Amino acid sequence: MQFAARTQQIRSSHIREILKVAANPAMISFAGGLPNPEVFPVAELAEASAAVFKVEGRAALQYANSEGLLELREWISARYLSRHGITIPADEILITSGSQQALDLLGKVLIDPGQSVIVEEPAYLGALQAFAMYEPRLLHVPLEADGVNIDALERTVAGISAADRQPVFYSTPDSQNPAGVTCSAEKRRRIAALSDRLTIIEDNPYGELVYDLTTPQPPLLRALDDRVILLGSFSKIIAPGMRLGWVCAHRPLYDRLVIARQAADLHTSALSQLILARYLATNDLDAHIAQLRATYRANRDAMLAAIEQYFPAGAVELIRPGGGMFLWCRLTNGVSAEALFHIAMQSNVLFVPGTAFYPEANRAGDQYMRLNFSNASPDSIRAGIERLGHAIADCVRSARGMPATSTAANSVSTEIL
Repeated sequence: MQFAARTQQIRSSHIREILKVAANPAMISFAGGLPNPEVFPVAELAEASAAVFKVEGRAALQYANSEGLLELREWISARYLSRHGITIPADEILITSGSQQALDLLGKVLIDPGQSVIVEEPAYLGALQAFAMYEPRLLHVPLEADGVNIDALERTVAGISAADRQPVFYSTPDSQNPAGVTCSAEKRRRIAALSDRLTIIEDNPYGELVYDLTTPQPPLLRALDDRVILLGSFSKIIAPGMRLGWVCAHRPLYDRLVIARQAADLHTSALSQLILARYLATNDLDAHIAQLRATYRANRDAMLAAIEQYFPAGAVELIRPGGGMFLWCRLTNGVSAEALFHIAMQSNVLFVPGTAFYPEANRAGDQYMRLNFSNASPDSIRAGIERLGHAIADCVRSARGMPATSTAANSVSTEIL
């Protein structure tokens, strides 16, 4: 069998492959970007589901329109206005099967083979996979502690020929996955100023998951320029199994996205949309998000404290994330993340090596590991970090030609990427 040439550009998902191993009940996994099922609103969604079947009946099981349930799109529109002061009409919001589908649809509509697509480095693996199908010329701009290296971004844009198609810039400014950094307000203003020369995609799955609320949050890129394409998701604040996300785009882009999604799956699950709309109408979402923030903040702090206690002295450098679900750790002492992964797996603890978030030719990612803190309890976090600390100590001793032993001192330094 012969396959399309574009499939040669696709890498399998490191994370999806790792999650197969995580099914072992003895394994403590910090690998997946999973919300914590203990805070899923199970009873409330069950009640909403029963009400949908009672009120909507068979209509809930019928085909639906491609744009998405109007009630749900109106809710999203109203929330952007109340939380961010920006007006996005409901008829410019397309409901998708998770924001991952939105990335794929944008790739279909915006990216030609060889077109320049600029991504952050490290970059969200799901975006790299989605865009790779459309054979772009990927350009990587490094992240710093306060977001993308804006000078490097401006140089990259300036280096693209004016004769080329307008480049696409994909960014996750809030609690970026995997690095956990949040882009500063000043850098956002400079990014938005490039809108005449860039098609900007702002992915915002973690915008509600902010744990340090002592300082004002920077504005959405969309609030600075309404040409920005904005993505959102209910996966991180309600439940990923519902597969509900959205993309906000002006026409004519919106119309082309609708046509592209009709060719893909006709529409997002009508039943999921009806259940979610009922849930949102009858429950206090802000109270639920407050619970999420409290839970994940405690998990983050438990992981940071455990790293301080169990990792060898100076073993990692990291940034304390103000939100999201991840710690991004740079390994010191010449430790390879890929080598550490295999040793840690034998100790029944998992993480994602940083190479998954870099181009294959760039081995800089082997200095990093991504740790998920949301899908665990503080007790399992402490146990898993202790195991990982022993594995790091063994890697350090092996690199120095010394016999492996289970020792772990303390301390972690906090540095920029």
